[in-house]
Amino acid sequence: MPNKPEPDVGQDPRWAHLLRQVRAERHHLVADFVELVQDVEAYAEGAVPAEVINADAVRSFDYLLDRMEGRLPLGDTGPALDLGADRARRRVPLDDLMSAIRSDFTVVWRRMRLHVPDEQVPLLVEHVDQLWHVIEEYTKAVQRAYLREQALMAQEQEDERSALITRLLEGPVTDRLASSVELALGLTPSQRMVVLVAPAARRRELARLARELHAEGRGAHWQSLGLEVLLLVPWRGDLAAANDRLAGIPCIVGPIATSAVQLRESVEVARLACGAMPADVDRPITLRDVWPSVAVAAMGAAGRHLVAEVLDRLEGLPPGERGRLVETVRLYLARGSVNAVAAEAYCHRNTVLNRLGRVRELTGCDVTVPREAALLELALAAEAQESAGDGRRVDPAAPQD
Repeated sequence: MPNKPEPDVGQDPRWAHLLRQVRAERHHLVADFVELVQDVEAYAEGAVPAEVINADAVRSFDYLLDRMEGRLPLGDTGPALDLGADRARRRVPLDDLMSAIRSDFTVVWRRMRLHVPDEQVPLLVEHVDQLWHVIEEYTKAVQRAYLREQALMAQEQEDERSALITRLLEGPVTDRLASSVELALGLTPSQRMVVLVAPAARRRELARLARELHAEGRGAHWQSLGLEVLLLVPWRGDLAAANDRLAGIPCIVGPIATSAVQLRESVEVARLACGAMPADVDRPITLRDVWPSVAVAAMGAAGRHLVAEVLDRLEGLPPGERGRLVETVRLYLARGSVNAVAAEAYCHRNTVLNRLGRVRELTGCDVTVPREAALLELALAAEAQESAGDGRRVDPAAPQD
C-alpha cells in the first residue's frame, strides 16, 4: 500500500498545530457527532447501530483531518464509498444522511474554537473555506456512492421480481412462490395490479409509460416475455384514472389482479389477446375487443374446418361480390343496425338487407340471429387468420428507445 503524502509544508504553523490538537481529541469529535445525529430522524429511530455510527465517525474524522493537513491526494474519497453504500442498504433517507455528514462541520468547528483564543479567531476565519470545502467534497462523494448503491439495489430488486414472475408464469404455483410474488410486488386485496401487455415490436408507448411511472416512484415493473413486453402497475385509486393514463397506448389490458394466482391468469389472458391485437390499434384494448381471434386460436385445426363449413359457398362468387357481402356482414356485426350499415357503406338500406339475405342463402347463417351471428364472426376471424399466415414478431429490446 503506498505511503501517504507528507503534510503540506506550506501550511500556516498555527493552523497545522490546531489540526494536531483537534486530532488528539478525536474521541471528543466522535462523541459530539453521535450526540448531534440523534436529532436526525433516521438515526434517532435506530436505522444505524451505535457501534457502526462510532466506527464510521472515527474513519470520517481521520479522513477529513488528513485532507486538511494535506496528507491525502486530490480525488481520494476515503471511506465515502463504504459509508454511502452502507446507508443506502440500511434505507437511511438521503436527506437524513446528508444532514448527518454536514454536522461534521459543526463538530470540527466547535472543537477548533475551544483551542483558539479570541485574538486568533481570524486564523479560523481564514481557513473556514478550506474546512467547508473538504467536508462538502466528502459529502458529495458519499452522496454519489449512496445513489450508485441505490440504483444497484433497484436493479437487483427488478431482477428478483422478473425471476419470480417468470417462475409464476411457467408454474407450478406453490404457496411459497405465490407468497414471494405477492411480497415482491406488494400485492394485497387493497393493492390492485393493472396488467399491460404489448407486442415487442410496438413497445415504444408502453416503454414511455414505464419510464414515467418509475420517475414518479410508482413501483411499476417492466419485463420482457419474449414476443411480448409486460408492464405491471400497482394502483390504489379509481381505475378510471388508470384508463385515462393509458389513453393512446396500444396494448392489452388484462383482468385486474390482487393475488399471485390472479396475476398469472391475467398475464396469460393478456398474452393470448396480444397475439390477436390488430396492427392498426392505437389504444388500450381488452380480451373483449379481440375475443373472436383468441377463440379461433384456441380452436386450432377446427378453425380451418369452420371456415370451410360456413364460408365455402362464398368462394365461387366473383371477388367483388364476395368482398361486398363480407364487408356488409362485418359492418352489421359491428353496428347491429341496417340503417347504420347503409350510412357507413354509402348504400340504400334495401341493398344492405339484400346482401344479408344473400349471405343467409349461401351460408345458412342469419346475421340477425345472435347464435348464427357469433358463428359468422368466428368463421370470418378464422379466415382472416388463415390469410395472415404464421407471421411472428421480433424479440423485444429494453424499455429504453
